[in-house]
Amino acid sequence: MLRAVAAGGVLTGASALAVHGAWDLGGDLDVRAARLGLIAERAGVRRVVLPGPDARRCTAAVDALKLAFRVALRTLPERELVMVGDSLVQRGLASRATLVGLADGLGPGARTAVSRIDGRCESGTETIARLWLESHGIPHIPQHVVPGVGRIDFLIGDRLVLEVDSIAHHTGEDRYQADRTRDQLLIALGYTIVRVTYEDVMHRWPTVAKRLLAVIARGEHLRGAA
Repeated sequence: MLRAVAAGGVLTGASALAVHGAWDLGGDLDVRAARLGLIAERAGVRRVVLPGPDARRCTAAVDALKLAFRVALRTLPERELVMVGDSLVQRGLASRATLVGLADGLGPGARTAVSRIDGRCESGTETIARLWLESHGIPHIPQHVVPGVGRIDFLIGDRLVLEVDSIAHHTGEDRYQADRTRDQLLIALGYTIVRVTYEDVMHRWPTVAKRLLAVIARGEHLRGAA
């Protein structure tokens, strides 16, 4: 926030949405001003000027959520936009209908991207996994509840559980033990479990995805599989 003001503008786009509570993509700061020349050219700063009716005076250090999302629709690749949008809906910061409405007038690319927001994933890494499953036509249910165990990140087919561990919620001795206890309960109920880490999703996904496809190719996601 202070860096954005120091650069001559206000925090906007994904950077502002993270301040409002959305998934933080990290990376360059999105900084908006009425004219590009008002924003200093600095490393790590992405300069934003809005056209037409979206051109707004900078009246606060951080853009409001709706305006920041309109900027994100213009500046983010589709996958990153869906990651942020999922988190806004899941955390109760905006409705899916509101986000869809904010894409009005921004062209078919924006409408397509925002239509992929689901709102059931609890983290950006889960969104990446969901988009991959969808792109491969793999039947799955996000945030499925298993009686006696609780909610799992994804149920693939009938019995393959995909758990996407985050740095924030799956570290520490207590959490480590709780995850292993859940795994034991799921295995006792006949489920197969694949547990992936933040690093797996963000930096090793092609390799992890091949392993998942191998498990599915053997039919281990179906009841009755050997």
